[in-house]
Amino acid sequence: MPAAKRKAIRRVLKRPAAAAAGKAQAASHALKRPAAAAARKKPAAVVRKRKATVASITEQLEEVNWVPLESNPDMFSIFAKHIGLPEGWAFVDVLGVDPELLTDVPRPCHGVTLLFEYSKNLLKSQVAQRLRLKAKAHAPKEDVFFMKQYVGNACGTIAAIHCVANAAEILGVDADSAVGQLLARTRGQSAKVIGAALADMEDFHLASEECAAGGQTEAPEADEDTNHHFICFVERGGHVIELDGCKDRPINHGPAGSDFLAAATKVIKAEFMEKDPDNIQFNMMALVKHEEPTLPTLDP
Repeated sequence: MPAAKRKAIRRVLKRPAAAAAGKAQAASHALKRPAAAAARKKPAAVVRKRKATVASITEQLEEVNWVPLESNPDMFSIFAKHIGLPEGWAFVDVLGVDPELLTDVPRPCHGVTLLFEYSKNLLKSQVAQRLRLKAKAHAPKEDVFFMKQYVGNACGTIAAIHCVANAAEILGVDADSAVGQLLARTRGQSAKVIGAALADMEDFHLASEECAAGGQTEAPEADEDTNHHFICFVERGGHVIELDGCKDRPINHGPAGSDFLAAATKVIKAEFMEKDPDNIQFNMMALVKHEEPTLPTLDP
């Protein structure tokens, strides 16, 4: 999703908090200092200069756009392998949320992506969700890798990174891969810091642009307004966790049970599809154990 669309959506989501709009708008562009740095009190002039610098960086990132990834399991798998997904794992299509359709999806599943088109109904639903979360006390944080989205049209890239990074140990991601190095470099950093750093991560940018150009459909321009958005769901601590770079934090949707894919698609159906039943612009993929079929050899 490009920068202009993200700004508009953020404005819609923040309207109910109009009383604090001025402060919230200013704060939304500032990166939080790491805890250790925040503990050391600095002169006011230094703090003001640092805040201005950070704000200017995030403002500049609002104008950065990448070519969007196509919702294509082959392209997502190629990108994921570029950044560290080991052999034997891949993204595959999820053709629906009905149980009989889910039986065709290989297991185990360690991530589910969702591409949807923003509509008035979905925006209303997002506002309501935001108010519900604001009213609740913050639940204890799960051990989740999460980054904010500042780079335009990078939502597909971020969804793929979220899937691979949060299952890195189970998947066997190499510490020297792009994802392995990202996890090591950003350990303990805030979602805003990690999101802002993405623009300078050449490995991810080059892999994303290359895969976007190789899709089945013609890739749109980097600054084209697509009105579609990628998010993902991962399992952490036995729970279904929604990761959306346009939201403030991960969202815990409850226990995953014995079948994470079934639990995640149940959430997608309830929180997205049923909120806008006339909208058919939904597309899902799953990160699963997937061995390439061996073709039989013909006797001479």
